[in-house]
Amino acid sequence: MKIVIIGLGGRGQKHLIAALANKNITITGICDPRKEIVDALSTKHALKGFYDVDDLLQTTDADIAIVAVPHLCYLPIIQKLAERKIHILKEKPFAINAEEAKQLEHILKKHQVHMMIACQRRFDLIYQTFIPLLHQIGKIYHIEGHYLMNIPNLAEGWRSSEKTSGGGALIDMGYHFIDLLLWYFGFPSDIKLQKTTGNREGQDYDVEDTVILSFNYRQKFQPTEHTTIGSFTISRTAHKSQEKIIVRGSQGTLILKRDGIYKLNTQGQTQAYLERGKDIFSDPLCLQLQHLCDFIEGKEHTLINHYQDHFKHLELIEAAYGKPQKDYVWPMITEKTKQAVLRQLDTSISIYDRSGIIKIFEDNFAGYHKRQYAVMTNSGTNALFAAYEALNLSTGDEVIAPDYTFFATVTPMLYLGLKPVFCDCLPDGNIDPSEIAKKITPKTKAIVITHLWGVPCDMDKIMPLVKKYNLKLIEDCSHAHGARYRDQLVGTFGDIAVWSLQGQKIITGGEGGILLTDNQDYYARAQLQGHYNKRCKQEIPQSHSLFKFNTTGFGLKTRAHPLAAAIANEQFQHIDSWLAMKQIYAEYIIDGLKEVNFLTPPSLHHKKPAWYALVFQYDEKIAGFPLHIFLEATKALGLTELEQPNSTAPLHTLPLFKHTHEAFPRFYEKPLLPENALFPQAERYYQHAIKLPVWVRLEDKPTVDKYIQGILKATEMLKSQSLKPKL
Repeated sequence: MKIVIIGLGGRGQKHLIAALANKNITITGICDPRKEIVDALSTKHALKGFYDVDDLLQTTDADIAIVAVPHLCYLPIIQKLAERKIHILKEKPFAINAEEAKQLEHILKKHQVHMMIACQRRFDLIYQTFIPLLHQIGKIYHIEGHYLMNIPNLAEGWRSSEKTSGGGALIDMGYHFIDLLLWYFGFPSDIKLQKTTGNREGQDYDVEDTVILSFNYRQKFQPTEHTTIGSFTISRTAHKSQEKIIVRGSQGTLILKRDGIYKLNTQGQTQAYLERGKDIFSDPLCLQLQHLCDFIEGKEHTLINHYQDHFKHLELIEAAYGKPQKDYVWPMITEKTKQAVLRQLDTSISIYDRSGIIKIFEDNFAGYHKRQYAVMTNSGTNALFAAYEALNLSTGDEVIAPDYTFFATVTPMLYLGLKPVFCDCLPDGNIDPSEIAKKITPKTKAIVITHLWGVPCDMDKIMPLVKKYNLKLIEDCSHAHGARYRDQLVGTFGDIAVWSLQGQKIITGGEGGILLTDNQDYYARAQLQGHYNKRCKQEIPQSHSLFKFNTTGFGLKTRAHPLAAAIANEQFQHIDSWLAMKQIYAEYIIDGLKEVNFLTPPSLHHKKPAWYALVFQYDEKIAGFPLHIFLEATKALGLTELEQPNSTAPLHTLPLFKHTHEAFPRFYEKPLLPENALFPQAERYYQHAIKLPVWVRLEDKPTVDKYIQGILKATEMLKSQSLKPKL
C-alpha cells in the first residue's frame, strides 16, 4: 500500500512514525511548506520530500494520503486527492459546521473516495476494554472527564486563530473526548457549553482556552425513570496535564486513564483493574492505519471512524455552541433511503412513460388503497390541479371547499375559472357537513375536502350529501397518509383523491404528489394535464376520445422526478409501522396532558388519524393567560416544536381569495367573497390552534416526555402569580 503524508507538524510526524513501522506500507512522499522540516525528515528516513501538494501529486503515486494540516488548508487538498481517487486519513476535526461537512461529503461521494477521521483511541485496547466494564457498575448517574494540557504559548502557530484552526479547546483538542462521549454513551439529551479565553496574559489568540461541556442523559441506561448527568473539562492552560474519565454508578466507580482502568467499590476502596503493558498493547496509530489499508483492500467490511459517522460529532459541537437542536427530525432518511436513490441514479434520472420506479411506486400506492389508477406528479398542488382538470368542469362551476385548509387545496381551481364556495369548519378544524348542505346550489358540481392534520373528516355526514345531489368528491389527503374513518382508508371515499409527497409529509419524496381514481376518464384527463407523449400513448386506450391528444397532452408537464419516486417508495414501506408508533405517542401525549384543562385534543369518534400533527385548541378563559404568553413560557423551557400553525389559515383572510378578480381578471369580475364574509369557527380554530409533532421512534420517548413535562411545568409556573411573566 502506497502512502503520502501531507503536513509534518506534531501529528503528521507521529503518523509518519506509524507508517514507517508498517512493513506492508511504502511511503512515496512527504509534504510540508516548511523546507527545513521536509529536508530533515526526508534525509533521516530516505524519503522523497516536497514543499507543494501539486508537486507531490504530479510526481508520486499513492493509494492513501494522511492529511494533518491547518484547518484553513485542508479542503482544497482533499479536493485534489479525491480527484485522483486517493483515499484519506484526515486529522480531526471532521468539519466545523454543517455546510462544510456537506461540501466535504459531496466531494468524497462524487469521486467515490473513502475518508477516515484520526481518532486513534478507538484502536487502543485500554479504551476498548472500558466499554464492557461499564455494565459492571450498575445504574450510571454521573460522568466526569478531564482533558488538561499546559501549553505555554497559545499565540504560537496556526492553532492560535479560529480562522486557521477552525476552533479552540473543544473542536480541536477536545475532539477526542467528544468521540469518547458518543462512543461510550451516545448522544446526550441536553448540552451546555461554558468557555473562557485570554487566560494566557500578554498572548494574542482568539480561540477559547478552557471549556466545560455539561450534558445529561434521560432514561439512557435503564428502563426506569432517572437522569445521568456529566461534564467534561477541557483546557489548554492547565498547570498540570491530565486525561481521565470517571464514571460513577450505583455499584461502583470506573476511572479511565491512559495508563489503565481502575475500579472503586461503593466504599471508595481502589482496586487496580487493568494496567497498560507495553508488550500487550500495540500502538493505536499503527492499528488505525492498518485498519484503513485493510478496508481499502477489502479485508475489512466496515471502516471504523468513517467520516459519515462523524456527522454526530458535528451535531454535538454545533449544539454546544448554541445552534438549536431540533427535537423533531423529519423525514426519516435512512441508509436504505440513500441506497434507493443511488440505485435510481444508476438506472435512470428521467422516465417518460409509466415504467421503472414511477410504475412501482404508483402500483404500490394504488394497491395499498385498492384503487385502480394512479398518477404521480411533481407536487401535491399539481396533483390537485390534475384532479380538477380530470372532472372536466366548466368556467363558473361551483366547488364547495373548506375555508380552513392549506391554500393549495383551492388555488388550482383559479387557473380553471372555477368558483370556490367556502364552508366553515367543525371544532376539529375539518369542514362542517351542515355548512356544505347550506351552500349547495344548482351550479354546485363538486366538493373538495381536506383531512386536516391527518384527522379524517366526518364521512358519514358528507357522503349522503354527495350522493343526494350527485356531486363529485375530491379528497385532499395531503396530511392523512394511511388515516382511516370507520376502518376505511381516506382517499377511497371520493371520485378522486390526492396526496402531497412534500418533504415534511408522512410519506415524502422531497417534493411530489400522487392522484388515485377508479375512473378511466378521470385518469386519462389527469395524465393529459401534465404527462404528454409516451405515457399517454401507453395508458390511454386508442378508442378513447382523448387519445388524439396523446403527443401534446394539454400542453403542460408536471411529471415527477424518478429520484423523488425512489425516496417515496422506500418511505412507503414503513407507513404501517410509523402510523402505529404515531398512534402510541399521540395517545401518550393526550393522556399526559389530560390535566391541562385549557388544551382540547381533536375528537376522534370513528377516526384513526395519521397524526401528521397533534393540534390542540387553546382556551384562554380557562387558562387565565393568553396563548402567546403560554408559548413564550414553553419556549423558555426549550420546547421549540410547540407552535401555532400559520401557513394553514382561513382562506377568506388571504389576499388571493379576497382580491381574486385582480389576480385572475380573465375569469373573475368581482371578489369571490363579500367584505363582510364570516367564518367564525374557522377564525376561532386558527387563532387558538397549538401544534405538536407526533414522533415515531422508540428513542424519541425522552423527547416526548420532555414536552409533556415542559407543558405541565409551564402551566404550573404561569398559574402561580409570583412567577407569571409580565404582559
